[in-house]
This record gives sequence, C-alpha cells and structure tokens, in this order.
Amino acid sequence: MNPLVKTALRYALIVAGIQIVSGLLGAFSIDYENPSPFVTIPLLIFGFVVIIAAIPLAHIEFQKQSGNKISFGEAIGIGYIIIGVSLVVMVVMTFVIHAIAPPPNSFGVEISASQQAMAGFFSQLLVYSAILFFIILFEAQWKLYTKAGKPGWATIVPIYNVIVLLEIVRKPMFWFVLLLIPVVNIVFAIWVVNLLSRRFGKDEGFTVGMILLPFVFYPILGFGSATYNSGELVTQPA
Repeated sequence: MNPLVKTALRYALIVAGIQIVSGLLGAFSIDYENPSPFVTIPLLIFGFVVIIAAIPLAHIEFQKQSGNKISFGEAIGIGYIIIGVSLVVMVVMTFVIHAIAPPPNSFGVEISASQQAMAGFFSQLLVYSAILFFIILFEAQWKLYTKAGKPGWATIVPIYNVIVLLEIVRKPMFWFVLLLIPVVNIVFAIWVVNLLSRRFGKDEGFTVGMILLPFVFYPILGFGSATYNSGELVTQPA
C-alpha cells in the first residue's frame, strides 16, 4: 500500500473510532426535547478537535517516513483521506442513531435520516475543508520560519511571530509599531509580504498571489523547494 494512503488511513480509522464512540454517547445522553448545551456543544467541539489534531499528526508521521519531505499535494491528499473517511462514518452513524434513538419532529416537520446525513455531509465537508487549508497554511508558515533559520513554533506566538518575521525580511523592529497604525499598517504589511517573497527567490507576481490566495501560495513557498536568501536583495532591472 502507498505510504501516504497507509499513514492517512491509520489516522482516519482512529478518528472514525472516536466518532463512533462519541456519536453513540451523544445518542443516548442528549435529550432531544430539551437539549443541554453542556452536552451538545462539547461533543461538537470535540469532533473538530479530533480532526484538527489528526491531520497535522499524520503529516508529521508521513514526513518522517519520506525523509523529512512532504509536498503541498501530499499534505492535501492526506487531509482529504482523513476527512473523507470521517464523513463516511458520519453518514453511517446518522442512520444508526436514527434507528437507535430517532429524534422528534422539528416544528412538526419530520427530517429523515437521509436528509440529515446529506445536510451534515456537505456542511461538514465545507467546514473540514476550511480547517484543512488553515492547518496547511499554518504548517507552511512554520516551514518558512524553519527555512530562514528561525524556530517554527514562533508562528503560533502572538507578537513574537511578527518580530521574527521582521528578522526574516531583515527590517528594523520599529516596523512593528508601523504595523499597528491603521492604514499605514496595510502598506507595510504588503511590503513585508513582498520582502518575504523575494527572500525566497520569488517576484512581485508571486507576492500578489500570497496576498490574494494565501492558502495556495504560502504552501507552495513553504512546502516547495524555495530556499531562503539571507544576503542583500538585488533589484532586477526593468
């Protein structure tokens, strides 16, 4: 079996097992006539947390197996295998729960298991897709910091991540203050993104992509073969 598929399926099955247990617990503990937010909300949050944890862990394991390398496409592939299995389990569990503990009619309208399953499938597909691309964006920024010789964990520390970014683009710390001034911060934020792009050998066109489509261009830069240039940037002649 392909190592990517094998790794993704391992984590997908773990997620599926947790979903089945939490789904059954929810079916027997939720009072549909008077649902308690102290039960429904934690179960909902727990489902998202499991996915958020499983995808990066699968990425890390596959990266170790493949010689510390993982591409943008491989990261997406692993994520969607986990999400796909999770959605299939969700659909199956919807029918099982309807059979075990059918919910009462909502406002006099009976919602079938198939209707609930389809609604849940497409809504969760959108939410999980957004989660996946946020995870990949975060991982790409981590890799960019690492390529520049900075600690990857700095990306998750507010304020400090901006300070480290200014070190990467080799600009003075007073720029941090400029990034806090309304209107002015927009100009300097774009400037910083352009400097980051150029530090990794890209041009202004790539900068535009990083601004308009960060979920695509940051991963291309982070997961790709671009290397960091710590020297002086040379302006190309027109």
